[in-house]
Amino acid sequence: MTGVDVSQEMLDKARLKNNQIRWIQESVSDLSLPKNTFDGAICTLATHHFPDPDLALQNIFRVMNSGNLVILTAMPEQMRTYWLWNYFPKMMEAGFKTMQSFEVFKSRLEKAGFENIKAQPFFVTNNLKDLFLQSGKYRPEIYLDPMVRSGISSFTKLCDPEELHSGLEKLERDIESGEINKIIKSYESSLGDYLFVVAKKETQRSIR
Repeated sequence: MTGVDVSQEMLDKARLKNNQIRWIQESVSDLSLPKNTFDGAICTLATHHFPDPDLALQNIFRVMNSGNLVILTAMPEQMRTYWLWNYFPKMMEAGFKTMQSFEVFKSRLEKAGFENIKAQPFFVTNNLKDLFLQSGKYRPEIYLDPMVRSGISSFTKLCDPEELHSGLEKLERDIESGEINKIIKSYESSLGDYLFVVAKKETQRSIR
């Protein structure tokens, strides 16, 4: 396996978890890896950070020999169902604007050369181990922890100090009073919290 990330800090943390994987510091928009190298690829909650999504997907297609590209992302309509809007509306609006609809995303994958594109919604549960934006869906208290927020890009990059302070105060009050349970219930949706997108690159056929 090979892991690629633009952030050296994230790569340093990754190496502490597994030093048997080949870790490379590069932007997906400027991959130096040779073409037809990998039998698949995984991208987790990163596509909204790509400065050039089309170029990024083209590069992923290029370095794959064949197999599936599996992406975990969120659609704008899914983000609208996050109860975090109740506490951090400006932050959520900024994040919402960076997300692509499935139709746009599918078109970009097809433009890059991928086929057989499918989607499956993912629902956050209360025993989720990873800590990304909607991971506290049923555990609102985790957002009060600055260490948790420091690992969530929406809080570190999109939330201004004034909204963060007022939002956390309101959230803490609602947790203590139990009001948070009503708010969580009011945002329930069947759309899913995130989306698994699977796109296939067929085995290269010989040209006669």
